[in-house]
Amino acid sequence: MFGKYLAGLKKTIDLLHEAEKKPMESGPLWLAMQERLIVQLTDTENRIRGARAEIKRIKNELTKKHPKLVAGQLKKGIKQQEVRIETNEKLLFVYRSIGDAMAYTFISRHDIKPMSEKQHAGFISNKKGSRFERRMLRYTFKAGGIAILNDLTNYLRYFDLTVIKDHDVWFPIELKSSKSLAKNPRVQRQMEAGGTLLKYLLDDEPMAVPGMQDAQRIRLSQTSKTKHYISQLNEYIATARSSGSHFGKPEKGLVYWVGSRFEPPEDALKGFRSAPHLLSLNEHKFIEIACLPLVKIFQRTEDYLSFLQGEFVVMMALDTEPMKAYALKRGYDMLPADQPNFAFLFQPHIPDRPAFQISVPMFLRIFLECYSPKWFMKENLDFAEQQATPENLEALKFKSDHEI
Repeated sequence: MFGKYLAGLKKTIDLLHEAEKKPMESGPLWLAMQERLIVQLTDTENRIRGARAEIKRIKNELTKKHPKLVAGQLKKGIKQQEVRIETNEKLLFVYRSIGDAMAYTFISRHDIKPMSEKQHAGFISNKKGSRFERRMLRYTFKAGGIAILNDLTNYLRYFDLTVIKDHDVWFPIELKSSKSLAKNPRVQRQMEAGGTLLKYLLDDEPMAVPGMQDAQRIRLSQTSKTKHYISQLNEYIATARSSGSHFGKPEKGLVYWVGSRFEPPEDALKGFRSAPHLLSLNEHKFIEIACLPLVKIFQRTEDYLSFLQGEFVVMMALDTEPMKAYALKRGYDMLPADQPNFAFLFQPHIPDRPAFQISVPMFLRIFLECYSPKWFMKENLDFAEQQATPENLEALKFKSDHEI
């Protein structure tokens, strides 16, 4: 799919993986990676602009009279340029996902989620103020620090620069001149929205969840370390690439399989007590969901590039019966959600305890971030019990449904 751009993509990803080994000691590598991304994104954006200009030219040509054969060739040219645009837009997403991987190295995934909930700024090339932002990026590294240029990511959509002090110790910066602050209403709105986000991130003030009426997001600490099966998935991938296919069961009710077919092997789902929830990682290669980027899931660059090219399939199957049994043990009935954008409703057996729902994006993390379903259930039920404390209920003035 990406042809001649694969070699350059590999070099950038290799820099990422090298920097990840000692993140706080790898300033020069992080800067080199971002310098490559600036060039790669700019070149890709220019190809998209060129394709759009060509489509415009062809459409203008089609307003004139042409023989049927010539008109057909012109229309075919439009289709070719549309394919070119689609391919390069996917490549933009992949480049930015490398920037996302840097963000997820230093910033909690739970803090990245709210920072993704606005429209992306778009192309970095020809953007007003971009030279100043890049100058400040380079100055931060020159001074011995580490920073992320937010425009090089898919999901850091607030502010311009994120300065890293340590793991999960960071601060976002909005780089605007005093003149633009005073005269530009759009900049004023950006600052107000950023201020609301900072109150949530720094002062733990609740904030609304976009698109979910009456839902509040509150900031709580995880009760335990994230348990995932990323290493197991990579072992299955390595086995499948040498033998043709492979499946494994890292936990009861969870199956990963790797091969050339989207259908699971006959014996893979033995023991499942309900119809499985199925997810193909291949179908989520270029979908914007603020989850751990796939470039961090695939631990070997060669595997990731082969996956992007469609050389093998990664499928996951989940039986929710063990999850329902665990919820029942904790005093909840786990039911299908009764509202859009939510996956499951948890109805408590104790009347004084509030019900809650798990959103679809949160549920998808079991697949897209290789979460342990058992850990996922424990963590969410622990969160619900934290929220049910009298001080939280009073502070948030709960109405009905809340995002977990």
